[in-house]
Amino acid sequence: HVGYVYTFQDRTEIKALEEQVARKDRMAVMGSMAATIAHEIRNPLTAISGSFHVLRAELPLDTEHQRLAENISVEIKRLYRIITDFLAYAKPMNYSPQVVDLKELTCDTINLIKNSPEISRRHQIECNVDPKHSWFCQGDPDLLKQVYWNLCGNAVKAMPDGGRLSIELEEAPEDSVKISFRDTGTGLTDEEQEKIFHPFQSSFNDGVGLGLTVVSQIVAAHQGAIEVTSTKGEGTTFQITLPRQAVSH
Repeated sequence: HVGYVYTFQDRTEIKALEEQVARKDRMAVMGSMAATIAHEIRNPLTAISGSFHVLRAELPLDTEHQRLAENISVEIKRLYRIITDFLAYAKPMNYSPQVVDLKELTCDTINLIKNSPEISRRHQIECNVDPKHSWFCQGDPDLLKQVYWNLCGNAVKAMPDGGRLSIELEEAPEDSVKISFRDTGTGLTDEEQEKIFHPFQSSFNDGVGLGLTVVSQIVAAHQGAIEVTSTKGEGTTFQITLPRQAVSH
């Protein structure tokens, strides 16, 4: 033997595309199942809720029974929230693209978050935008607002004792724009990062685990991409890349 020839191939992009396809397949299957479950549960749940509130108003309850009744009320509301998330996940997405000012959308979201009851003086929310650049893109403003709200809400939940949330708009190649959401919260393990966009995966005790799945669906509808990087105990960054041009469907 005179020597050896080694061939190397970077499969990073291929593996990422394979994961995107697998994620879409999982979402399609779970979406169909979620729609069936939601409709089967919602009607009897409505009857249970109505009957319970009538009984609660008419029956004399002592302190202990009042506490139990309040627990029932809380759990009924939680079930309603789960059903609502199911339907949001399962229903066909109404995508209506138009020109969106991402700078305005970012500022509006920050103002709403700052006035939410979850925010304390220990939270710092900032926006980094280069005023020299145009931050317009083609997208559905209502769906993008939902993406912003979900990601910002998760960031605040990940910082229960306070911290910093930074939203940054950046230029990206191939006529696209990047939106980064960086928090200094509890962070994610490698295993949690791998499953972060899977249905019913939540890092929060009160979470259903569909919020980020819906975010992923919305980004896919815009023919964009979303990535997460995180270090446990240090924080998490979600980075979204959106095309500036209109998306055909």
